Amino acid sequence: MDRRVAIVVGVVVAVGAAVLVLRSAWQDEEQGAYRVAPVSEMSRIEIDGTERIVLERREDTWWVAQPVEGPADPRVGGTYLTIFTREIAVDDGDLEEDRAEGYGLGEGRVILSLYGREAEDPVVSLEVGRESVTQRGARRTYVRPVGGERIYRAQAGFGDLVRKPVADLLDRQVFAAGAGGLQEIRLAHGDGHEVALVRVGNEWTFAGNELDVDEPRVRRLVRGLGNLQARGFVDGEPSQWGFEEPTVVISGAPGMPELKVVRWQAEERQRVLVKRTGESLIFELSDEDGEALTYRESDLRDRSILGVSSRALSEVRYPGRYHLQRGPDGWVSSDRGVAVDQERASELARAVAGLRAEAWVEEGAVGGENFEQIGPIHIGVDGHGTILEIGELVEGASGSRYARYSAREGVFIIDRRTIERLTLTLDALTLQAP
Repeated sequence: MDRRVAIVVGVVVAVGAAVLVLRSAWQDEEQGAYRVAPVSEMSRIEIDGTERIVLERREDTWWVAQPVEGPADPRVGGTYLTIFTREIAVDDGDLEEDRAEGYGLGEGRVILSLYGREAEDPVVSLEVGRESVTQRGARRTYVRPVGGERIYRAQAGFGDLVRKPVADLLDRQVFAAGAGGLQEIRLAHGDGHEVALVRVGNEWTFAGNELDVDEPRVRRLVRGLGNLQARGFVDGEPSQWGFEEPTVVISGAPGMPELKVVRWQAEERQRVLVKRTGESLIFELSDEDGEALTYRESDLRDRSILGVSSRALSEVRYPGRYHLQRGPDGWVSSDRGVAVDQERASELARAVAGLRAEAWVEEGAVGGENFEQIGPIHIGVDGHGTILEIGELVEGASGSRYARYSAREGVFIIDRRTIERLTLTLDALTLQAP
């Protein structure tokens, strides 16, 4: 049982025990345990302590109604049915009424009230003391009816549980896709940038263009959205957190509510918050989910540039450095009399064929003048000539540079180590005399 369910079960056990305590006060002491009415008659629970928490039954679902509004953990209803159809014995234990403070029923007590269906007044209303532990290690919570004097001992230790913050009772599920999963996803960024993905069979593709997707990142986005869980909640009005101008608005089909996502910079930490459009409850996401939900098209593009095996290469030429061609017996140099080191040439071919972008650059971020510094590198792929151009340094990126490839649309970034492997001298590719 995870922590969230344990908390909800504990609160429900507490309420069940508390109801039975009060009913015992109203019954003949010799009558014994009292069987509480079925849960269908219970529609509202109020807990007044350091904060006021209200749970309401709306049709077949329990909701947190105050201090924020949102669905309660979906297993609350089932747990109520289990608790309220059993008899739970409680007793007074010959407790001394003048020792209320010692039983935790003084300052700091919590008022627990339980309402029947369509009832204006509570069926029960209890003062709940703080949980205590006996010398033998038994957990005890003492209660008494509001306005009464007689004190009762509940066998279930729920004094601390009814003091749990509201965040521990709220459902942390932001959205869960049905059995068929999502079929469409659209991310509309606040600056006008949009990303649209569509599922075709078992494959995800961009809608509206023929660019290849980065499958691991798309799976991460789809998996995160399909079962989106919050790690916590934040207080305050949505306008306080920037939801009037969200970072991203996410929609999807089938059945996905529109979500508004905000990146919030707080001191040195960035938080990613999300809420369902039309609701006020604000969730905080994990760093991993927050990153995925704010992806742009450049983040979701396939970062494999050539996407071929090194066996598909017929030529690699870097003017002024080397010119290698694939022959029947391996790689040869266009410079006569040069014996090519086949192992190093194969390493170069694998580096070219396996070229991957560190990141894609959004359109308009760099211009054509940036590609006159290194290159071009001519690459023969399956009999077709292609060109790789490497341009200026990326600021603050430790030697990474902008690049573009004639057979792919767009500008990308490649790292310093890859550039060094592609710009070798001929001497580095030549067999050395023993």
